[in-house]
Amino acid sequence: MGVPFSSEVKTAVDLATDLAADLKSHATTALYALVFLAIIYTFLLGAFLLVVLGLLITVNPDLTAERKAFVTPVVKFVLRPLRGWRGLSAATTEGGEGENGGSSEVISKWRRRKRE
Repeated sequence: MGVPFSSEVKTAVDLATDLAADLKSHATTALYALVFLAIIYTFLLGAFLLVVLGLLITVNPDLTAERKAFVTPVVKFVLRPLRGWRGLSAATTEGGEGENGGSSEVISKWRRRKRE
């Protein structure tokens, strides 16, 4: 009676060993995914904290000096790439005639401004 039981135990141990080897690669992949997500969440939380602080400085009327020193340069830096597209979009949305003239004139002004 002891021999069949020991062969069943050996079969079960072999099966568990194979499953453990298969799960090890999945566990490693899951660990890497969790580390990646933790890093992404850390950066997002940091960005969120900076945005909230900027909003508090912007809204509070007692902190105008801080707003001019911290928030205004950051907003100008973020919106700088969009400055050239403002005239271009105004010309193309109004049927080709914007406040600055035709669309080709706006494009040429934009290209000149981009070179400077």
